Amino acid sequence: MELICYANHSWVPLKEAGVSLLDLGLRRGYAVFDFIRVSDGTPLFLSRHIDRFFQSAKEMRLDMPCSKTDLHSLVHEIIRINQVKDAGVRMLLTGGNSPDGIHLGKPQLFIVTEALTAPPEEMRTEGYQLVSYPYRRHFPLVKTTDYTMELWLRPMIEDHRANDVLYHHHGIISECPRCNFFVVNEAGNLVTPDSHVLPGVTRSSIIEIANEIGILIELRDLYLHELPFVREAFICSTTKRIIPVSRIDDIYLPVKGPVTSLLYQRFMEREQAEIANARFS
Repeated sequence: MELICYANHSWVPLKEAGVSLLDLGLRRGYAVFDFIRVSDGTPLFLSRHIDRFFQSAKEMRLDMPCSKTDLHSLVHEIIRINQVKDAGVRMLLTGGNSPDGIHLGKPQLFIVTEALTAPPEEMRTEGYQLVSYPYRRHFPLVKTTDYTMELWLRPMIEDHRANDVLYHHHGIISECPRCNFFVVNEAGNLVTPDSHVLPGVTRSSIIEIANEIGILIELRDLYLHELPFVREAFICSTTKRIIPVSRIDDIYLPVKGPVTSLLYQRFMEREQAEIANARFS
């Protein structure tokens, strides 16, 4: 079956969609996106993803060419057209064609479906391994397409036999390139960085779940020097959900932490509720 995508107001075969060489998304990397996981035909936490997509566009001074209601319909339509069951939907808004490569053009909206590969099971059983690196994203509150640093650091990450990098700035931890970061501290409280981080959709669900079940949560600066004393750590994202962290540099952590396990269980229940509600709506 030939995949269909939404490209600048039109439905076209994916192989025929393209971006002009004048588009700032290509020329300058000036673009924002969001990514939705589709499970059993349901776009999970769709409204939250759309809200964040619109906020990213606003922060980057990009005018969205449609309303939130229209975008909601477009996402459901691309799922229907491509008969998606379990996959991903990527929404991309570029800076548009610019005559001089400096001034913004008319933003262009693209929506595509993508195959989604679940993290290998051993990642959940053996844990995620991180190597720290001093860096802060230029626009931490915006989901831009700029992953230059992560790609540049990939050889270093692999040399350390790690899965990913954990960014920090002057010893203050922020996030991984595509994941938010949590720890359980000595007091048993859940701690997650609350400045210079992307407002993750999965992160917001975890914070809500923690509040619902009575886990004390601290939204604050988290320092590298605290890591040797934490009880548990985990990363979270749309594609990975919640994965325990077993190593950060030379610090080793338990994989089967009780708080991480409980939050994962409750998050999966929340996902199933989303799917069930979609069936009856």
